[in-house]
Amino acid sequence: MLVKLRSPLVLIKKAQSILPAYYRPCEIDIPEHSKEHVIVHIKKFPNMTKVIEYRIAGWMERAIEITGCKHVTVNITKALSDYDKYTEYVIHWKRGFGK
Repeated sequence: MLVKLRSPLVLIKKAQSILPAYYRPCEIDIPEHSKEHVIVHIKKFPNMTKVIEYRIAGWMERAIEITGCKHVTVNITKALSDYDKYTEYVIHWKRGFGK
């Protein structure tokens, strides 16, 4: 119930403190956000793998859906596992509980 009251952006911003509690060291940045999208960068994450990147993407997608958003997409456009400087998640959603 508490998650449904939060906005997706607030939830993703909270991930900045939650994720480093599970993965150390880990550094997260949110360089861009609006009402229906956010870009998340994971800048520091030794030994990042594709499995972990997709696990994090799935967690973010499901968390945003739980807030009541529909048509959630999470795209990984850059990846530490591909030797980019950071992993970039581009996330879009539509607000509301309808179709």
